[in-house]
Amino acid sequence: MNRKGFAEVAIVLIVVAVLIAGGIWYYEAHRGEASTASPGATSSVATTTVPATPSNTSGWLTYTSSQYGFSFEYPPGMKIQDGGPYTSQSGTQPDSLDGIEVYDTTAGPKLFEIDVYSPGIVQGNYGWPERPCGEWTFGPDSGPLSSQDIMFAGQRTLYLVSREFGANGTATSSFETNNYYCVNYSANPIVISFDQAQANQIQSILATFQFSASKLPMIATTTLSADGRIYIYSNSTYGLNFRYPASGDINPVGGDTGYQDNSNYFGQGNFSDNDQGILLAQYSDDGDPFSIFVDPNASNSSSCNQFFQPAGDEASPASFQNINGNQYSEIQGFTGAMAASIELYQFHTFKNNFCYEFDFEVNVEDGLPFNSSTAEKSFVNDIFPNISFFTPSS
Repeated sequence: MNRKGFAEVAIVLIVVAVLIAGGIWYYEAHRGEASTASPGATSSVATTTVPATPSNTSGWLTYTSSQYGFSFEYPPGMKIQDGGPYTSQSGTQPDSLDGIEVYDTTAGPKLFEIDVYSPGIVQGNYGWPERPCGEWTFGPDSGPLSSQDIMFAGQRTLYLVSREFGANGTATSSFETNNYYCVNYSANPIVISFDQAQANQIQSILATFQFSASKLPMIATTTLSADGRIYIYSNSTYGLNFRYPASGDINPVGGDTGYQDNSNYFGQGNFSDNDQGILLAQYSDDGDPFSIFVDPNASNSSSCNQFFQPAGDEASPASFQNINGNQYSEIQGFTGAMAASIELYQFHTFKNNFCYEFDFEVNVEDGLPFNSSTAEKSFVNDIFPNISFFTPSS
């Protein structure tokens, strides 16, 4: 081999050596960095649990959803509001069973939101769809900023961070970075979402989340009487029967959740512990809805006799009356609209170690005569005789 050949080989060897040395240096310099993905990429890192347990929650209140099987603690002064179910108009966003919104104060900004879904939305352990877990299509990136498979409060969870366009919803507006805890809870998967700006404030709240090991299965049947005139709704879980005309309208849903409330109206389980009711049945009588709730958290008649009054609604103080041998507490109220108002009637009674609520709404057009006493008597005389209680199945 001539000298020129030796020179060429030497050059190649030097280049290879430089490349190897550079690769080793880069690996050593970056191997300690956190595994946060760049925009459009994801990383899957198994961790034990997040966030860490808060150091002090003394004096905090507890929110418990008996219907969906989870609870969390929060500081006094915060506001928790039921946003109700969401029905997609586009077909690209799955329908939710319910939504719970948590605000910093009564008039403060929203800290985070909890959306509840049917179990079929998750494929396997972490197989969540982009909607509702991420929403990165509606942002500046082609994927989430980061994605991790974690354990959150004992549940397999996809923790995801992504960006979306700001208030103007355009590429020229500011970006908002959002966090999603997509919790694969077997009873009802939930998505906890919040803006990155609120992350530090709510970490201690998220650390208090707990999920029920088991949830009472809702055992309810509806049968038609032999003459075909009456339906009998029977809830064995909570020991209640309700008879109603076959011409009426009651709204069932599948699975173990009993009956689904399809409208957002006053009440929604107007218990003193801020809307913790489980909706057993909803019935429409000539367009005026009547609903039955139960609150498993009220442990005695004294707590059952209390009502939670949402801001902005006007209601009378609680009164008491005996109906068909059962003692009821009652409030009346109304909420107005431009051309009509809604008269509201709510009754509580404590039976079977449960607190039951019966909600009535009456739509009243402005300018037309309305007798509140007559309306109330119609409920007492027409509806309550068709309600009976029995010992629930264990």
